Amino acid sequence: MRTERISGAEPARQMTATAKAVADEQNFKAKLSRAQAAAEKAESAGAGRQADDKKLRAACRDLEAVFINMMLTTMRSTVAEGGLVEKSSGEKVMQSMLDRELAGNMAKAGGIGLGDLLYRQLSAQAYKTVAEPKNS
Repeated sequence: MRTERISGAEPARQMTATAKAVADEQNFKAKLSRAQAAAEKAESAGAGRQADDKKLRAACRDLEAVFINMMLTTMRSTVAEGGLVEKSSGEKVMQSMLDRELAGNMAKAGGIGLGDLLYRQLSAQAYKTVAEPKNS
C-alpha cells in the first residue's frame, strides 16, 4: 500500500518538476533577450555608454542568477525524497524561494563567472560595432 502511494505521487512530482523547468526556461529566455536588448542599446548609443554598461552588467548578473537557480533546482531534484515525514507543499515553496535567493546572492558575489563572461562578450561585440561603423 505504501509503494502505491509513492509511485502514484511520482508522476505528479515529475509534472511539477517539468512545469518548473518550463517556467525557468521562459525566465532564462526573457533575461537573455533583455541582455541582448541592453547590448543592442549599448551598440546604438555612444553617449550613454556608462548607463548602458551598468544595465548590461545587471542583465548579465540576473541571467547568471537564473542559471544558478536552475542548476540548484535540478541538483535538488536528483536527491531522493524520503524519510519519516514527507515534505509539505509549503516546505517545497519555501525551498524554491530559498534557492532563488541563494542564486541571486551567489551571482552578486561573483557567481560562477558566467555573468562576467557574458558581459565581456556582449560589451565587446556591442562596442566593437559602435567603434567600427558598418560599410553598406
